Amino acid sequence: MDLWAAEVVIELKKQNNSLRLIAASAFEGMEKEWDSLWQKRYYHVFDSADEKLHISENPGRRAFFQRNHWMIDHSIWELQPYLIFSGVNDIIALYMVRYRNTGEWV
Repeated sequence: MDLWAAEVVIELKKQNNSLRLIAASAFEGMEKEWDSLWQKRYYHVFDSADEKLHISENPGRRAFFQRNHWMIDHSIWELQPYLIFSGVNDIIALYMVRYRNTGEWV
């Protein structure tokens, strides 16, 4: 979902240069084990971003949770309807919705 959304923003920026793309990865190097096609997409998004962030200095599962929290905390969009209907893993979607609504870590 993240790469797809970023690719949409890259395309939209061609029509509206005031849009900004912030690439927030869980940690530096998280893409190293991915298939080469996914790596190519990741690097294209990261290279196209107006701002680039690595949310955690430490690799691991917690880094992905921290990145998800960062994404929710810095989003101006209401994510709940999109997450539920976008095919995002149900557990991740519910976790993100709960965090958005309560601020509680699960």
